[in-house]
Amino acid sequence: MEALSKWQEAVDDFSRIITPQTTEELLFVRRAEAHEKLEHWELAAADWGNADLHAPDKKARHGNPSFPSLERRSHIHGRLGQWDKQVVDFTELLKPERLGDSPWMFAGRGDAYGQLRQSDKARADHDQAIKICSPTDRGYFQYRRGTYFAAQGQWKEAADDMRLAYQTPPDSIKNWANFRDAAFIYAMTGDVENYRKAAADCFSKQATGKLSADDDRWIVLTMLQLPEMITSENRTRLLELAAKADPYWQPRLTAALHFRGGEYEKAATLFDANDPGPYLLFLAAMTHQKLGHHDRAKQLLEQGNAWVRDQRAKDPEAGVPRPYGWQDWVTAVSLQREAEDVLLGSGISRPKKLALLGQMAQAADAYAKALADAADLDSKTKILAELAELDDVLTELHRRLPGDSPIQDAYRRMVDKAAAEFSRKIDALPEHREAWQERSKLVMTVIRRRDGVFGSLMKLRPEDTLLQICQARDYVCKSDWQNAAREYAKIVETTALSEEWYEYAAVLLLAEKTPEYRNYMKRAAAKADEQPDPFIAYSLARAAAISPTPAVPPKQAVEWAERALGDTEHAWYLHVAGLAHLRAGNDEQALKFLGQSLATDWHPELNHLGLALAYARRQETARAREYLQLAQKWFQDQESLKKDDYYTGQETDWLEAHLLLHEAQALIEGNKATKEQGR
Repeated sequence: MEALSKWQEAVDDFSRIITPQTTEELLFVRRAEAHEKLEHWELAAADWGNADLHAPDKKARHGNPSFPSLERRSHIHGRLGQWDKQVVDFTELLKPERLGDSPWMFAGRGDAYGQLRQSDKARADHDQAIKICSPTDRGYFQYRRGTYFAAQGQWKEAADDMRLAYQTPPDSIKNWANFRDAAFIYAMTGDVENYRKAAADCFSKQATGKLSADDDRWIVLTMLQLPEMITSENRTRLLELAAKADPYWQPRLTAALHFRGGEYEKAATLFDANDPGPYLLFLAAMTHQKLGHHDRAKQLLEQGNAWVRDQRAKDPEAGVPRPYGWQDWVTAVSLQREAEDVLLGSGISRPKKLALLGQMAQAADAYAKALADAADLDSKTKILAELAELDDVLTELHRRLPGDSPIQDAYRRMVDKAAAEFSRKIDALPEHREAWQERSKLVMTVIRRRDGVFGSLMKLRPEDTLLQICQARDYVCKSDWQNAAREYAKIVETTALSEEWYEYAAVLLLAEKTPEYRNYMKRAAAKADEQPDPFIAYSLARAAAISPTPAVPPKQAVEWAERALGDTEHAWYLHVAGLAHLRAGNDEQALKFLGQSLATDWHPELNHLGLALAYARRQETARAREYLQLAQKWFQDQESLKKDDYYTGQETDWLEAHLLLHEAQALIEGNKATKEQGR
């Protein structure tokens, strides 16, 4: 606690020194390091960004181990799961004036693209890392590409890379975790020989005595993946490692080791007393099967299979469904294959077994052949009954066989069932504003499926405004302003003042419907209470401040913005207060609020644009152009992050970014022809 207190004192000291006008790199570096010690990751990322912005030498390294400021920020973005921001960082670091063609940056960006599910870009970056790395590092980068393939559920490709990596492995991939990864990948592809070798190498690392209890847990799990790895020579030591695990894992790992050692009664006793959870359900099923408890074994097997199906249904496009890391996923599903064989033998159809093991393309091939070969209607009906439980396979067959009426009927039933399930999930989420984003994200997931589920959901919930809002936002993410305006027009007719009113205002401007915008803003102002809710005040202020030509008196926009700030100084409230003061001609206040917002990690591109406009107003053209160029670079980076031509960020902020970019470019560059940039 004393150490943390000292780091907090350091943050406070630096914060008293740093102002929006500060340009000294090392001040931001030192505060960033203090924020990291306190695990203030968002604030640390913002300071590393400012350190890089003001660094005279962009290659200057800081910390231990030492990295350039921008690379330090990229690590934090990865820690926070902000993969789009990490891609932007790595792209900048790969420029010739930065680190140039660095295999480390290509591999890092490849992993980030993988998290964003932009597989072509991810594969290209990993391939490039292998191509340009030194011969001594090639094994490491083959290992990195192998783990990328594993994270996508591409087990064959992952295993091919692991075999290459471990032909002449560098020391950098001889850690216990590296051997675990290799063993897991080999287990998923049925490469028993290489699995045994990698698992044995992983186990040997426990002798160092330098591992944590969690490391020991993973070593035990690695040894459990295939039969006959537990021997009289290693069993005692493995039980010791299991005993060091946390209270949740200790009895479960011990039970698993008893099973692998043939002590089925001991294993069953522990599994029955401690729910095996999804990772060890299949081992528990095999335990009861060995004891002749066939009904209990089948019950546990079905629980495990249902869990796997549920995770896949939640993330149908993924080889490894989120939020699970691929190693966690392997821990469960590699044992599924063994349990299917032990319990079901030849009693389960080959197509279904492929589907249960996650091999969906092969399962679709097998089911298509089975349907074509079906001898009679009863046989086909049985196949369709199986398919009713396998959404991914049925979806693929729906695409392949558009003229097959039974398949199309089964698919429609599946779509209606999925829509009903999504409807239940929406109802289960709270309706208050704090949960709105979570509800919206769920609906956007349905829209992006493009499989008919959203249409069915609309039929179930015809009066649900949330669905209409998300449909409008879907158009926003495609920069389709005309269709977005059409959808928002329907929404504001039936809803009270809310953030969607700001979104409609922005869309009207982007759709070049300025007269409609001005009339709409007068209507919104008339509808507002004298003392509106702070969030409504923020939304109204933002709707007014995005236009350089006031549709309501600038003083009114400032009052709304300050009404919001009276509640909480959120970064977005500070930003809008800055814009409102800018429109009112209060330059100093505008710079103050925009600078405070920029000091956080909230949408720096919006604050860069606001500052560009503020400095342009003060005729400080060089400073204005500097901030504009930062925003222009952000727009360029977004092109590399688009997925299926969609912007992947927050829809509300995408709108403002376009408007301010067009205004800033016209004002600073004097080029009204730039209107199409970023669209």
